[in-house]
Amino acid sequence: MAVSYDGTNDRMVGSFAASFLPMSDAFRITSGNFMGDYVTPGLTQISFDLVAANVLPSDLFIRIFSGADLFTYQFNPVSLSDTYVVNLDWSAGWNGLNEAAFNAALTSVTALEIQIARNGSGAQSYYLDNVQTLDTNLGGGSGGSAVPEPTMVSMFVLAVAVFSGLRRYAVT
Repeated sequence: MAVSYDGTNDRMVGSFAASFLPMSDAFRITSGNFMGDYVTPGLTQISFDLVAANVLPSDLFIRIFSGADLFTYQFNPVSLSDTYVVNLDWSAGWNGLNEAAFNAALTSVTALEIQIARNGSGAQSYYLDNVQTLDTNLGGGSGGSAVPEPTMVSMFVLAVAVFSGLRRYAVT
């Protein structure tokens, strides 16, 4: 993936050329405010905006490195344009050595990656913006939810009951 800076829109651009080979690559941050201790200042989440120009990525991960240790979080589902948020808590679904190693890694982060796997063989571009660490919980923590809110479930049950009642009334 070729990575460049789009100064007009103030965002990073990652582009895969057309290829029949499966590929993944990453926006990699190895300096600046994203390195170091996340625990002492009380950072609780990482957030970023990702826009797929034309094709959804087949996979989207965020990876935290601390020396040789690597911890990965997979976002699912993925959309064409979204703000992705992940909690910096092992129970959020991080993969790696273990919880103790993860907590230790958060005290000395050496690199942060947002990894994208191409989907299909055509040329693909992805735009990354607003990468940030947060000390206030934005909620969610997974870039979307596959579980409907209770109010949606209630509305659905109510709609089914109403339509069932109307159908019975129309039949008799």
